[in-house]
Amino acid sequence: MCRSALAHAVDFKETPVYYPDVRPGYVGWANLFQFGNGDIGAAFQEIRRGENPDCTPPPLEYVEAVGIPYTFVNVCEPLTNPDMVSEFVHMISSDGGRTWRLTGRRRVRRRHYWYVGFPDGKTVRLYGGTGYQNPHCDSTCATVEESPDGGNTWTRIAHFLEGYYVNMFKFRKLSDGRLIAAGPIRPSWGPGEKIVNRHVIAPGQIESMEAAFFVSEDQGHSWTGPHYVFPGITAWEFDFVELPGGDLLFINSTIQHGRAARQIVRRTATGYVNDPLMTINRGAPQTAEGWIAGDGIVPETVAITSDGLLVGALRGRPYACSKDLGENWYEIEGPPVSPYQPMCDLLPDGSVINIWHEGSDNSFGEQDMFIGVHRFRVDASNVPEPTRLALRREMSDSRDQYLNVFSATLTSSGEPVTGETVELRTSPVWLPNRRANPTDVSESDDVRTAVTDERGIALFKLHDKDRIPDLHAGYWVMPRYVPPDCSPYAACVGEKYFAYPITPMRNRPAHLDVCMEHGNILITPQVAELFPDLARVTAALDPHDPDQPRDAWVHLAGSEQRADEILDLFMRHHLLRLEGGVYRWYRWVVRDDMP
Repeated sequence: MCRSALAHAVDFKETPVYYPDVRPGYVGWANLFQFGNGDIGAAFQEIRRGENPDCTPPPLEYVEAVGIPYTFVNVCEPLTNPDMVSEFVHMISSDGGRTWRLTGRRRVRRRHYWYVGFPDGKTVRLYGGTGYQNPHCDSTCATVEESPDGGNTWTRIAHFLEGYYVNMFKFRKLSDGRLIAAGPIRPSWGPGEKIVNRHVIAPGQIESMEAAFFVSEDQGHSWTGPHYVFPGITAWEFDFVELPGGDLLFINSTIQHGRAARQIVRRTATGYVNDPLMTINRGAPQTAEGWIAGDGIVPETVAITSDGLLVGALRGRPYACSKDLGENWYEIEGPPVSPYQPMCDLLPDGSVINIWHEGSDNSFGEQDMFIGVHRFRVDASNVPEPTRLALRREMSDSRDQYLNVFSATLTSSGEPVTGETVELRTSPVWLPNRRANPTDVSESDDVRTAVTDERGIALFKLHDKDRIPDLHAGYWVMPRYVPPDCSPYAACVGEKYFAYPITPMRNRPAHLDVCMEHGNILITPQVAELFPDLARVTAALDPHDPDQPRDAWVHLAGSEQRADEILDLFMRHHLLRLEGGVYRWYRWVVRDDMP
């Protein structure tokens, strides 16, 4: 990938939001949210030295169940250290994140809260429980609170999903006012809970969590869900954006141990319906064995611009953007890499703003932590344009039969792309002796190529499939476009298409004189009249070695002429081939117990 094809940041600015009074201190887990009146809110945890009258040392059972070092619990978890005070700090910017003012702070009993704001200045926050019933987690549920005064006082307004643990890593307000809370759901853990330890995996358990989201249509007072996403994939800190019309696009990043993937969820009259789970290509490194955990540039936090460009951040990685709803991601040159636990949003002027904290999962005083924001616009004009491959199975000129011919039409922005090489991978569903083919067509080494014409069409004539005589010997095809370096077009793949090599003719389904099904020879009544001895001759073949020379066929048929007529019939219909003086059967004829 040549560097000229990358996106570029315009008017990049880094602005500090908050430094602890005593440094090095502890500030982190910043939230960014917009009120809808032009103000931007920021909320984050600060731990500072001071007398903690609410100190409740964690019981040993809790430390074991939570599965993190005791010193980390003692220093970073609220209410566990008599000399540490934990608060959430609340700030507002009225100039697009350039300057910030403090509006409030409040002592908290927990480490992670996620916020949304409303035009009247009200804030609503959500805590998703991460610990079992203990002195500093009062319920195994998600808890919702609201504040009318900049974060100084809070009132509980809802709780949901009792008896389970949910880590709400994303909490957003949509354009119609709906609130979406998203995160992984896990069995409750700890003494007396479903599992004894946060990291325990029950016997036979395939996944340790289920990704889901919850919806509120009354500013957080009541909730529906869970609505599950990313089936079969570990998805911890995934994110989503709102698409035009209110549908949601979910993105699972490469930050955690789960495959990078994307999924659109449609809003219907009766609920939320998931589109198929889709892969992410560029930006999500793949090997022959699959995805690479913790690598790549697929963002953990994503914003969407008015023209559909996705822009996102991933801790310790370059900012990235996508023109094709997350299928391919490209680096944004200019800014430094995003610091820790980023959260992106789009400002009314089209700028992207990202809040973060310097440091990582640190203990108090371990690193000089502070809260900052990056703000910039994105010039993605040089990023390769999305392409699409539309695959079609062609018909005969008379339009009375589908052929083993496929056309792949390459377009960009709806216009044909000419003179480009397109691949078509093919693979059989079954291998000889009726063995299932374990290789997916996307990994097949049977690759054909063709160049697109003035209509953007690459034509593939699979004449080898015409010589397959078995009704059930299906095959897959899949087109792929891999552009040359510095191409203005992005890579893409087309649909996987399943096809049978033998297809019926319109108004004439029995148009083949001879074919095979499940190893049996099928013939038309007309052939049966011409070859009344056909069943006797084939049945007399040695079942353990049906491949025979011509002499054996002459002996079974009773004459050279009759043997040649039968052999010619089978050869013309590709049931037999002559190889080394032996007439060898198409291998699906061979029985399962044959060597």
